[in-house]
Amino acid sequence: MSKEEFRSLFYWFYERIEFLNPNLNYTDQQKAVSNAISNSGMELFYEISSKTPVRKFHSTLVDYECQIQRDLEFKCKSEEFNHFLMYAICFSAELLLFLDKNYYKDVIDNEYDIQNQIDEISLKYGKFYHELALKELKKNYEYNLETINLLPPLFKYRKNNMDLPSVSYPIVFNQIRERESDLINLANSYYNFLDLKEMTENYSGIIVRLHSY
Repeated sequence: MSKEEFRSLFYWFYERIEFLNPNLNYTDQQKAVSNAISNSGMELFYEISSKTPVRKFHSTLVDYECQIQRDLEFKCKSEEFNHFLMYAICFSAELLLFLDKNYYKDVIDNEYDIQNQIDEISLKYGKFYHELALKELKKNYEYNLETINLLPPLFKYRKNNMDLPSVSYPIVFNQIRERESDLINLANSYYNFLDLKEMTENYSGIIVRLHSY
């Protein structure tokens, strides 16, 4: 099946459940869809529900594919997909630790768990994926550090206006706010990658990615 055919089939389940059960709330509807899909021989492992983290997922995937000089097709073996997740977890975990040191400047509650994930992957799979992630991070290190160094005036503006019901930012802050948001969202994709690892690591078979935007 092509990606388009598979996607059409996937949404057919959603439309059918919605038509047959119009009074179901969102949570029960999602559960009914997952059960229907599972009963037909497919399993919905995970769904990233908003566009920004989906885009960060795919930007990390593209970087990984460039590094290994091989594309992961929309259908790939679970082993190949989990190799990507090892890289993605190391990459986003290191970015979170970078933000903790340079942006939050505090010890985040789960810093130990984040570092432990990196160590666990290196112990189980060798240092290849961590080194690959560090190599990619090095490319943008100066840019990311520059982003952090540009933020103090934005922080000051926020602090001075924090009591207002809503804040309207001057145009001069637009670019740095975009850079700040992009960096934070990319780092926070760690939690999606970690969830995906936990959902798929005991699965052996074909994994299909339905979305790419």
